[in-house]
Amino acid sequence: MAAEHPRFSLVVASQHQRLGHLSFLDEAARDLDAALQDPLRGACAAALPGGSSVLVNADTTVTYEAVADAARHASEGGLLILTWIGHGLASNGNFYVLPRGCTLSLGHPIGPYGLPHHIKELLTSHPRLSLILLVDACVSGQSAAEAATGWIGMGKDLRRRFQVLSAANMDEPAYDCAFSRAIVVQLRTGHIAWDRELTCSDLKKAAERTERGQQPALITLDGAKTGPELWVAHNAALLPKAGSLPAFSAADLAVLRPALQYFHPTPPLAAIVSASREHRCVVVEGPAGYGKTTAIGALTRHEVAPDTVPEGFVHALRLLKPNEEAGRMAHQLAKQLDVTVNEFRQARIAFETSIPRIELEHMTGAEQKLLGPLQFLPVGAQVRIVLDGFDQLSEVSARDLGNLLHQLQRLSHDGPDIRLVISCRPHAAPPLAAHEVSMVAAPEPELRAYLAQRTVPQYLHDALVASSSGNWLIASLLADYVATSLDLEPHDIPSGLAAVYDSVFDQALEGGAGWDQPGSELKAALTVMAAAGPGAGLPLPVLLDACQRISSRAMDAARLDECLAPLRRYIVHASAGHGASATMLYGVFHQSLVDYLTGALPAGPGAYRVDTAGHRAIVSALATLAPAGKRTPANAREPLYDYAERAEAEHLWRCNAYQEIIQSLKARLSTVPRENLQRWQRWHQEFTQHLGSDHRDTLTTRQEVAFWTGEAGEPKKALKLYTDLLEDRVRILGPDDSDTLATRHGIARWTGEAGNREEALKLYNDLLTDAERVPGSEALLLLIRHGLAYWMGEAGEPEKALKLYTDLLEDRVRILGPDGPDTLATRHNLARWMGEAGEPEKALKLYTDLLEDRVRILGPDDPDTLATRHNLARWMGEAGEPEKALKLYTDLLKDRIRILGPDHPRTLATRQGIADLTGEAGEPEKALKLYTDLLKDRIRILGPDHPDTLTTRQGIARWTAQIGKPREP
Repeated sequence: MAAEHPRFSLVVASQHQRLGHLSFLDEAARDLDAALQDPLRGACAAALPGGSSVLVNADTTVTYEAVADAARHASEGGLLILTWIGHGLASNGNFYVLPRGCTLSLGHPIGPYGLPHHIKELLTSHPRLSLILLVDACVSGQSAAEAATGWIGMGKDLRRRFQVLSAANMDEPAYDCAFSRAIVVQLRTGHIAWDRELTCSDLKKAAERTERGQQPALITLDGAKTGPELWVAHNAALLPKAGSLPAFSAADLAVLRPALQYFHPTPPLAAIVSASREHRCVVVEGPAGYGKTTAIGALTRHEVAPDTVPEGFVHALRLLKPNEEAGRMAHQLAKQLDVTVNEFRQARIAFETSIPRIELEHMTGAEQKLLGPLQFLPVGAQVRIVLDGFDQLSEVSARDLGNLLHQLQRLSHDGPDIRLVISCRPHAAPPLAAHEVSMVAAPEPELRAYLAQRTVPQYLHDALVASSSGNWLIASLLADYVATSLDLEPHDIPSGLAAVYDSVFDQALEGGAGWDQPGSELKAALTVMAAAGPGAGLPLPVLLDACQRISSRAMDAARLDECLAPLRRYIVHASAGHGASATMLYGVFHQSLVDYLTGALPAGPGAYRVDTAGHRAIVSALATLAPAGKRTPANAREPLYDYAERAEAEHLWRCNAYQEIIQSLKARLSTVPRENLQRWQRWHQEFTQHLGSDHRDTLTTRQEVAFWTGEAGEPKKALKLYTDLLEDRVRILGPDDSDTLATRHGIARWTGEAGNREEALKLYNDLLTDAERVPGSEALLLLIRHGLAYWMGEAGEPEKALKLYTDLLEDRVRILGPDGPDTLATRHNLARWMGEAGEPEKALKLYTDLLEDRVRILGPDDPDTLATRHNLARWMGEAGEPEKALKLYTDLLKDRIRILGPDHPRTLATRQGIADLTGEAGEPEKALKLYTDLLKDRIRILGPDHPDTLTTRQGIARWTAQIGKPREP
């Protein structure tokens, strides 16, 4: 955005009682004032000292004084945007406005108001005042002419800044505030192809396009040495908070803006609009370069095709990336629907409050953010979602998103009217019931009109049309090529996409002599960006680090921009992240450039090729900049870690690094178990397809599917999956293989989780015996011993559990070190069973020591640290210090609400601890009140049949019975 200076606005509107009634005057004045005062748009303050910024139907005296006051208010280096809406007349080269109640006689004390002359006097008195004057009145062009002849050179000084934009020419009428209403529309929506700030020149174009019966006039003087151009408002089309669709994703915006810069409506756009009105799912198919992305973008922007695309036609947009995930996409779509669909926010709230929190936490991101809320929309409420580039998805992502689209279609049968528009190359559509619209080759007249708009010399049109062969992308590339080339003749125009890219690169790189030189920085950068795929998605630090690994030369942002400068038109970038994590995302502008660089164009490889080194370089950069071991819930959505979670496995796949993929997936997990399950299910399909069902790595992915099935709340199904897997692992790997033993560990664990504790203990004992005789099973043995100790305690033998945990702790300290997470977890369980075995004082001491170490190692806000504080409070109460325990619980509750939220089950557990200790401190009535409030929340969050809810009912019964009884000594 441009540098700020004080900005003020005043909208003056008036009906003259003897002239034609302006039916839209009040509405136009209020709407324009609202847009100018909106901090996201006009960002103006009220120009009148009393805080007023609009004046409607005032008389001449009040109007004159208001304009003078507004000028004085803005006179100290500020900008005043002054608007007149109403009637006007011209006489003897002067322009007058007609406030309410004035006579029509010039020279009369209450006659017409000479606004331009008054402003000239004010500019003379306030030389530091900058002014934008908007005049919506008949013959208002005379006001611009008067400014041009009378304001310029006041006091022989051109160091002035003013602009005058009139609704009509000097002898034309203005129709029913159409000029003001057109400006309001433009300020509300912005224009995707224009700059960050809207100027009077932009508004003039908008008024000309909307109201063709009038010819606006613009006069401007800018004699200032410094300062940005005078602007009327921020461009709402580029501001996410203003509710503009493409701006919800800066990366999408970077692609759409250049695509729509020279857009003019074509027949396929009208066909897509018509088809989407008639059909719930429309697939737009066409070869690369036939304008699919441009058409998709135009669907979201009424201003680029006002006669074809209705306002608010599209409610959510996503330009798909190769490694797209359903959960992330659903989250982005939901953010847009919150703004564009009136009922969606209420539907989301209704969904979230109707589902128990414990159930909500086990849902996928797509279910939480999109599918669930959509079910609560009114039947028939229309939601139109547009997805571009389905063909660019990896196989894993295509399968993932295809499932989500099927679910959206099913919702449409009995609920909201969900409409999908999906673009792709031929034969790459998702398997949906859909109506197809084919993007055909661009007709010759449209190509010629486009070339004329790009100011391509007429004598080259025939050659460019022939070379383009109806391909909009080729036409665009050739227009760029011609615009920067001198003395081209028709026979110099290349033909075919590969040849066109060859020529573009030759021209930009002056023949490309340095392309294949060792250490070429440009080639390194394009190698990395080709690996990342089209669109702004690769974080700048990763790009720089990966470039250095390929070129062996130090690279910083300035050097990167310098080496990319010749091809700047074909590089997109966008901002991402906030605060210390803020960075830029980079990428190439179109999939065809990726295909060209990697030799995948159907026409064959071009002259400028890159290899696959970019994938390994990105993987190495991520290991340095976003190591999995340092990923936390707090940084997981920062650009570096977010990209690593989305893309690292895909890059490893291109390197055939299958075991590294498994390590990456294990290390970069979602906090939602079902999302992890879906991710492993997708990758299991990939491994099965490419490596076969009996490959060791494929079996590993099967085990992860089984594990996350259990973690997602289905222990019996997990047990069945583990049991089936065991049969195959014994057959393929043998009974003593470490992976086979790990599968038996899973069977033992989920046997216990499914409710059979005694059988779990037996399985763990048998497994321990077998694992002890297999060399190299030390790590697995620790897990087996941990599981054996846990289920021993849960089976009602705390003393035995305590002994097992004591022995395990000694070995974990020796093998993993005293600060290892598993070592700390063992200490936590040891303390618990020490207390359960009847020694609360020792448990209290163990938890006190553990808390100090967990704060030091994990930090004070880590959930495990909070869990230790909770247990410390519990055992302090058990050890006979209820007052101190209550204080610990009370302090912990504040932190758990802050970190986990008020509805988290662990937060509710802390509330239960407070309620119990309150009752034990002699206040049973207060304990009953706390329990009653807790029951309401547990029913709402966990459901009426959850064990914790039943425990709460028992607490209510306990403290109800205690009311009225004397306290025991």
